[in-house]
Amino acid sequence: MRFGIREMLYLLVLIGVMVGAYFVVLSPMDGKIQAYKDDTASKHVTLGELNKAKSTYPDFDAEIKRLEEAREAFERKLPNRREVEVILGQIWEIAKDQRLQVKSIVPDKSIEAAEYDELPIKVQIEGDFDGYYAFIKRIEELPRITKMPRIHIEKINNEADGTVRTELRLSIFFRGENSTA
Repeated sequence: MRFGIREMLYLLVLIGVMVGAYFVVLSPMDGKIQAYKDDTASKHVTLGELNKAKSTYPDFDAEIKRLEEAREAFERKLPNRREVEVILGQIWEIAKDQRLQVKSIVPDKSIEAAEYDELPIKVQIEGDFDGYYAFIKRIEELPRITKMPRIHIEKINNEADGTVRTELRLSIFFRGENSTA
């Protein structure tokens, strides 16, 4: 067999194909394999840390279940956005039941959070202090989550009838637009 120019070119083409395959296929694949190995090692470290944390809490699964149930109970207390008007109506009815005169209920702009939104409401009420006290107790007993971060009470007149003017800020929480629930 004669080894000439044609055979030499054929051999160079074969070597070129092998070198090209290395740079085009094998070299990038090595990078992906290394990335997978690094990711796997990272996950093994995280798994080891989780197992270590789990050993410090012997009833870890029960604690997770308890926390999930608490979160679900919290979410059940969050109304949808459209239910906020119903809650405002309940506030108005509670005040009326306690013979309080509602001067104004002014919702403010809602404050967005990750899983819920907060709607601050400014409420002005006049009436008997005992009725106002019963009003506060009934608001706290509502099945929805509310808070009263600010309350200002002033006596209207100097007589001993116990009539007060109250301005309070009431916050109602509801499922936000970004909520997954």
